[in-house]
Amino acid sequence: MLYGGQAYSYAHDSNFNHISKDEKYWKNVINEFYDKYRGIAKWHDSLVRTVLDTGQLVMPTGRVFDFDRAEVARRTFLWRPKILNYPVQGTGADLVSIGRVTMWKRLHKAGIPVLFQSTVHDSVDLDVPPPLDGPLEVCYNSVCKIVKESIEDIPINFYNIFRIKFDLPISCEIGYGSNLKDLTSYNVI
Repeated sequence: MLYGGQAYSYAHDSNFNHISKDEKYWKNVINEFYDKYRGIAKWHDSLVRTVLDTGQLVMPTGRVFDFDRAEVARRTFLWRPKILNYPVQGTGADLVSIGRVTMWKRLHKAGIPVLFQSTVHDSVDLDVPPPLDGPLEVCYNSVCKIVKESIEDIPINFYNIFRIKFDLPISCEIGYGSNLKDLTSYNVI
């Protein structure tokens, strides 16, 4: 719902249509959601209204999403999910970027030669060479601890960068291993 899902989408999505394939059913679910979470309903309506008025959405981070106002006005039902999704996904990407930069700085300062391989949505993949001396577990523990703290510090760093309070605690799951298929869950040692 936060991403702008519509009744048609839920009724035709294989992840949801085992519950119901009836669009009226899903429309009722959506209405109940908005009745319960009136703040989200107001926010969603304000996002669409802002795009119709200005042709843009400007995120707290300065990220700008441009829209063709005439096209949005003609086919709001098609654009609404994108308008609602962009702020969530875009801000999420900005938050992961803050965590990634924090990680890099802290790992670099600790002298750990980590290679950042990829970031997909909210996942960061790092390659860590085995240590020249000392047990591998200690190396993994050091890296995992820095990664965990870097992610948990995103709200503080968001405030430091943008001077906007971010009061949602952020945590993460961390796995380590010789490949992405065979990961061991990290638990603080």
